[in-house]
Amino acid sequence: MAVSFLNNPNVPRGIRNNNPGNLRRTGIDWQGKIPLVQSTDNAFEQFQNIHYGLRAMATDITNDIVLKKLNTIEKLVTQYAPPNENDTTAYIKYVSKNVGIKPNTIISLSQEVLKKIMLAKIKLENGENYVASLLPDIGNMTDTAIAAMNESTKARLTKTKIINIAPMLIIGLTLGFFLLKSR
Repeated sequence: MAVSFLNNPNVPRGIRNNNPGNLRRTGIDWQGKIPLVQSTDNAFEQFQNIHYGLRAMATDITNDIVLKKLNTIEKLVTQYAPPNENDTTAYIKYVSKNVGIKPNTIISLSQEVLKKIMLAKIKLENGENYVASLLPDIGNMTDTAIAAMNESTKARLTKTKIINIAPMLIIGLTLGFFLLKSR
């Protein structure tokens, strides 16, 4: 059974919300999300347990890298920790150092890289004390997020190819029709 720290005043906000990545409140229907009307935090998502918060974090980072093309540490962290709220430059340096990737190097996403990104963010957002206890769940969540993204990406790429081919096919058929008609 997954652990819940929900509303525990003795832990950092991200842990207290079962949201170690401190994901902002959105309309996204994350699995295990506390509905916004029941949430006690007006700024950040809350989850039923830490497992769901880690799952959302892994999915969010994976989506940002693959779908939104925030595919460098600098792009990813700048969006995640904007300068109006954070020392973004220090955050980028910290994540870059802990992941072992230069800030402007394209991220080659794997379970290991995703795990390192998550660990670096969790340490910065909540402190070192909570990382060790979350390690097993982080490994499971990175597996789940990568597997889901691989399926989603395959489907999206297939759909994109079909959509991109369709106009050319229509033009080709139309030209062919006119060429046949003009003979």
